[in-house]
Amino acid sequence: MESIRINITSTTPALAEFQQLSVRMQVVSLAVVLTVLVNFIRGVVCWYRLRHVPGPFINAWTSWIQVWKIARGEGHLYYDELSKQYGESRL
Repeated sequence: MESIRINITSTTPALAEFQQLSVRMQVVSLAVVLTVLVNFIRGVVCWYRLRHVPGPFINAWTSWIQVWKIARGEGHLYYDELSKQYGESRL
């Protein structure tokens, strides 16, 4: 039986292009992971500093709920409901 040998040390243009793509994907993946990690740490720091302020827990972590309500034209109703539930803003 004849065995097939592949010489990995010789680089073909396709292999070199694949290796460059692989390195780029690793760099992009690292950048995404670092971005997510930094944003998470920023969220923890912001929450820690404002944990004494009454309000919905999720609003301490993200502003997407406020953005969504304002975009739908319900921002004034949302803030009115929050002020009834948690009291007037003391900041």
